[in-house]
This record gives sequence, structure tokens and C-alpha cells, in this order.
Amino acid sequence: MGDVQFLTYITPSTASLPAEPMQRAVVAERNDYVAGGYQFAVFGRSDQGLVPNPRAAGVIWTSSLTRIDPSAETNSQGTFGAGNGIEVALNNPLTEAVLDALAESDLSWSDAEARALATGMLMDETLIERSAQDAMELWRLGLIKPLAV
Repeated sequence: MGDVQFLTYITPSTASLPAEPMQRAVVAERNDYVAGGYQFAVFGRSDQGLVPNPRAAGVIWTSSLTRIDPSAETNSQGTFGAGNGIEVALNNPLTEAVLDALAESDLSWSDAEARALATGMLMDETLIERSAQDAMELWRLGLIKPLAV
């Protein structure tokens, strides 16, 4: 069993938080002090080999990421920005399509993938699996977040 680690905050709003843990803590404390709000931190521990699943039932994701160059939707690499100077470049068309869907509304990862696949996008199992890995990395960086449901 691994050590317990901070995973993310679940916030009652879709406001984005900085990527760095110290900056997130300062923002959370400032917001709590000024607005009397509450932040819920998620901590977790996993067995070796157990991988988090962004497609878990009931998990709705939100994101502040939007495509920087909307005309680049057909490019092999999409760049997304969080509005706070953070940018992320992706080279998985499925993950890009999921982020485009999340920019429109909060969705489960599976529903966002299904929307992308319904457009006729051709995917192989490698890209579908990479989409889940991308989700976990984006979550770790605080660029997508699960909503409290």
C-alpha cells in the first residue's frame, strides 16, 4: 500500500485553481476567508498496480481548458489554455475532443468520449487508453476536476 497523497480539491464552483500546491492552498484560504466558502480536499492511497479510472460511474468532470486555436481542430496536436497562463499541448485527438466537449458543459469522461466517437472519429484502443491516462495527468495538474455530485 502506498502513502496517502493529496490528489485534488473538489470545489463547489468551476473556478480554476493554480497548478502549484502552495498556490492552490493560498487561493483556497483567501477564498475561504473572504467569502466564507469551503474547500474539500481529496486524499488517496492505492495498492500497487491499481490505476484510477476517469470513467468511473457518477464522476462528472469540469475543466477551464479551452482550445487556444479553434481552427486547429484537425491538427495532430492541439493546444489548450486554462486562462491563467497555463497551456497544455496534446497529441491525442480523443483527449482533445473530450476537452472540447468539457469546455461546453460538465460531463462524465465516458460521455465526452462517446460524443467524440459519435462524430465518426476513428480511434484505436491505444488512443482510448491514452485518453484515460491523459485525464489522470490533467487531474493531477489541477486542469480538470471532478465535481461534487
